[in-house]
Amino acid sequence: MAAWLRKRKLIPQLVLCSTARRVKETYALLRADLGAEPPVRETRHLYMALPREILAEIGKSPDDINTLMVIGHNPGIGSLAHWLAGQGDRQELARLAEKFPTAAVAVLDFDVEHWTEIDADSGTLRHFATPKGGD
Repeated sequence: MAAWLRKRKLIPQLVLCSTARRVKETYALLRADLGAEPPVRETRHLYMALPREILAEIGKSPDDINTLMVIGHNPGIGSLAHWLAGQGDRQELARLAEKFPTAAVAVLDFDVEHWTEIDADSGTLRHFATPKGGD
């Protein structure tokens, strides 16, 4: 997935990462191949969080950050991606709604000034990729 991100120049300026050991290990593998080391904000509030709780953590991000990566847990992270993706390619939206597997990447764009303005259906799904392909 790191190569997929790197190829598309989707390098985060900030990473929000759960404090869970498996998530931190997953990010360490990703970071090794990402070709960049963005700052990481670890937070226990992402552990088994509901979509609104994850969104609250996103809302704490500085407004000068344009590209944010959130690494958390299902079902919350997949539900959040689906909940936020109000627009985009119909097939990609359907794939996202069907399943958000481990290590999947959903790239969403938001037309907002502040991270706190993000809400349901406010994002446009640009990409949905999974480790087994299907991009």
